[in-house]
Amino acid sequence: MTTPIHFALETWTLPVPLTLTMVLAAFLYLRGWFHLRWSCVNVIPPWRAGSFLLGLFLIWMALGSPLSAWDEELLTVHMLQHLLLMTVAPALILLSAPVMPLLHGLPRHFVQSVLSPVFRWPAVRLVGRAISQPTFCWLAAAAALVGWHVPAAFT
Repeated sequence: MTTPIHFALETWTLPVPLTLTMVLAAFLYLRGWFHLRWSCVNVIPPWRAGSFLLGLFLIWMALGSPLSAWDEELLTVHMLQHLLLMTVAPALILLSAPVMPLLHGLPRHFVQSVLSPVFRWPAVRLVGRAISQPTFCWLAAAAALVGWHVPAAFT
């Protein structure tokens, strides 16, 4: 193993905030998925839950695993991160139909007292319609990719 790669692996530590966020998202999705599954058996098939978990795992692999320690040393790893974060993981999470399971995974009181009133605001509805348009999503992804590679913004 070359010295920079060996050094990257030795200095890697588990990113606790990222890992906890991924575990919390998985917990909320699965809690909601099981709740929906008990209510009506085929509302969301098991492959969708697997798709969500795989998408989260790929995000963690790209950002938090020892693989991420090599991204500054190997261009191949860096480009693999791009593929995972911009192509594979979002598609898997989108296939999982995450809205219903996540809403059912949250505490009912929180959804009714906080989220429901917020989602009724006209400004929130307008923003929701705008950011769910495919053109906006594509432009946001392209801007993130370009912006991330501007050296001044990166540092």
